[in-house]
Amino acid sequence: MAQAPEKFEHAPVEGKTAIIFTDLDGTLLESDGSVLPDVVRLVRRLGSEQIPVVPVTSKTRREVSDWLQRLEIPGPAIFENGAGVLFAGGVEVSSEAIPAQTLLSILGEACRAAGVSVRPLVEIPEDELFRLTGLSPREQRDARSREYSVPFLAPASAETPLLERLRAAGSLSVVRGGRFWHLMGCHAKSGFFDLIRNRCGAWGSSLGLGDAPNDIPILQAVDVPVVISGRTGPEPELVSRFPDAYRPAAFAGAGWVEAIETLVLARLSSPVSRKPFDDGLPARRGK
Repeated sequence: MAQAPEKFEHAPVEGKTAIIFTDLDGTLLESDGSVLPDVVRLVRRLGSEQIPVVPVTSKTRREVSDWLQRLEIPGPAIFENGAGVLFAGGVEVSSEAIPAQTLLSILGEACRAAGVSVRPLVEIPEDELFRLTGLSPREQRDARSREYSVPFLAPASAETPLLERLRAAGSLSVVRGGRFWHLMGCHAKSGFFDLIRNRCGAWGSSLGLGDAPNDIPILQAVDVPVVISGRTGPEPELVSRFPDAYRPAAFAGAGWVEAIETLVLARLSSPVSRKPFDDGLPARRGK
């Protein structure tokens, strides 16, 4: 069970609403990029309860825009690991964001210096990328439309020497997602959280859900962190960093549903919904 905040408000009270920050791939979405009907139903239910659901993802602006439409979320949404945030009225970009072409050049130089070879997402053939991600040709075009980050695949033998070179370059960060490493500027998924809370009027309690190491900023920045498992179990680094986080027994989207139903929806109409967050919740953690 996650450490409980002093109070968790499920509906607008004195101008303060709860807010949910969620990763997409492997968390709200399945590992193949699909979405469960129950997830769609719950996202829409949360909208009707005036609880913002904010996607926070390594996906591109185009991909995020598509998912906002499909899930009927008005925004905001954070794209490319905190490089920018998409609001209904426009986009704001982090001052730490670095253009993707510059990052590709830096990656190439680091690979040559370290004597290793990696495969940037933009260079992976369409059929192979489909096998890896399940993305259609159109979805692949959106995924390749990187503005401020470079996802890449690296063999295990290349990781240490390459990461040392990249981190020594300064003003860069390298994080690991579900499949890909991501090279980017010194921004993080949580960089726009305060701005979003202010725009949404959501200064009540916050819930954060993620499944991979690049979700650490999400889980650090919320009142109630939730670690979503993959088919082989939870990410060990997240378990180590967040030992008290709530961990649903189900994985991916089903785990997302379990967490939302257990931690939020079960208490929406409860007379004790303004009591401490862990009142009446099962002291159980997924295996």
